[in-house]
Parts: sequence; C-alpha cells; structure tokens
Amino acid sequence: MIVLFGIPSQPSLTYIISAFEKEKVTPVVINQRELPYARLEASVYDGVFSGVLKTQSQTVSLDTARSVYSRFMDYRYLPAVENKSNDHPLAVHTQQIHSQLSVWLATTQALVVNPADGISTNYSKPYQLQKIQEAGFSIPDTLVTSDPEEVQRFKEGQGEVIFKSISSIRSIVKKLKAEDMERLKHILWCPVQFQQYIPGDNIRVHVVGNQCFATRITTSATVDYRYSSSNDDPVFSPMKLPDEVEEKCVKLTKALGLVISGIDFKHHPDGAYYCLEVNPTPAFSYYESRTDQPISTAIAQLLMEV
Repeated sequence: MIVLFGIPSQPSLTYIISAFEKEKVTPVVINQRELPYARLEASVYDGVFSGVLKTQSQTVSLDTARSVYSRFMDYRYLPAVENKSNDHPLAVHTQQIHSQLSVWLATTQALVVNPADGISTNYSKPYQLQKIQEAGFSIPDTLVTSDPEEVQRFKEGQGEVIFKSISSIRSIVKKLKAEDMERLKHILWCPVQFQQYIPGDNIRVHVVGNQCFATRITTSATVDYRYSSSNDDPVFSPMKLPDEVEEKCVKLTKALGLVISGIDFKHHPDGAYYCLEVNPTPAFSYYESRTDQPISTAIAQLLMEV
C-alpha cells in the first residue's frame, strides 16, 4: 500500500496524485483536514508501532504501508482548530493524533518521504551549511551573529551582503543596504545569518532518489526570485548539471537523511556552483509547472518501487 498524507488540493500533492493516475495506480490519500475527527487505534510491541487509522471517509491499516509521502501542514492552522484555544478538546485531540502519526512515521519499516529526522536538519541553517561543505560544495562566506559591529566589519570586507533567517522559517532574502544599518541594533535579540552576495543565475535542483532535475532561474533585478515584481518575471529553464555536481547533490541529500530534496545554488559567472541551502519539503510543483520536468512522476515511481 502507498500512503499519501496531506491536503489533496495542495499543489505538490495534487501533482503526485495526478502522476499515480497516469500510472493507473491508486494510492491511499489521507486528507489531513479529516484528522481532527479521526481515531487511531495503536499499539507498540517489541518497539514496533502498529495502528489502524479511522477517518470520516476510510479505515486504513497502517501496518500494510510499503511507502509513504508525507506533506503535513502545521496542524494548528487546520480549519477545524485554527480558532480554538490550545486546551479545547478538539485541538488537544488534533495534537495527539498528529503526535501518534509522527511516532508511526518515525518507526515504520515503510519508505517515508521524507523522514522527520531528515527534515529537522533544515531547522538550523548553520548546521546545514556544515553538511553542505562536507558534501564537497562551495558555500558563500557566512556570518551568524547578534553583534551589529561584527556585521559592519563583515560588510566592509565583503562589499555586497545578503541576510536571511537562520531557522526553517521562510524569510525574504534581501541585500543589506545603507538604510538597514540603523536597524542592526535589533539583532541583539535575534541572531541573523549574513552572507557574501554571489552574482549569477539561481539554480534549483530537485533530487528524487538518485535522479536530479535542475532548473535555471534567470531574473534581472530581484535577489529572491520567489518574490519578483510583475515587471521582473523570472525565466525558468530546465538544464543539465555536470555529472560531478549531480553526484554531490545525491550524496548531500542522503547525508541529510532525505529521500527527496530541493537544493538551491548560485551559478557564478566564473562557472563555480555555490550551494546555498537544502529544502527538505520542496514545493516542486512550482518548478514542474514552469518546466514540464517529470518530478512528480519520479516521486510516484520511487514510491511504487518499494
């Protein structure tokens, strides 16, 4: 049995469901929005978690799962509980059933895309950068600090500098400008990651098992192409990476305990590839819709091969 966890209307999950339809395979789709009203009959014997999940629409024996694709959103924002207090019975039940399913995902013998341990490597950008270097990639010069004077010295040495969050919380990547210097006093209570600005095109590489799907993103002005203005629409082009770079991408993904990943690069005009970070829950549909690369098909086939 192949299990897909998440919200079926979420684009990445929608693409995978469509890929299975083309393969004439019917996975079990568990709608996360039904979990606040679901029941899980579970037991643990000899370190093995077993369970039967009963939702509004189906009953699923989790023990029969061979592979799982999990794309849960933060359960606190599910429609059934987002306006409930934390101690409301429905909110408590929702938290408990998600915790139980997390235990199952962590202990099942099924292939899990992606395991929680692997996803957690993205909670610390500095830690992830160390793993990126260990895989053999170049990274931008980096400073993580809460000291405004260190930032000033770093900028004087680097010239152009960008800054971003050090956690997995999404932040808009921006260049550090003169008008930002006055605001540096605020980092005393919130360490920030500052990096050497690398010129060149952005490249996103989706790793699926041992396959790589690379996309070049060309934009004229915006540092963070995800937030381009309407008059600066980025251009997405599929590309072939050098074999050595592909091999390192696969190596890095496995080293982080992941099955699939979205790896971000800058391709310097001198030809060098600088690895910026690794997304363990990549929104690959954003790229597949613009390049027609068969990323969702590769994920579906990976789940079927087990």
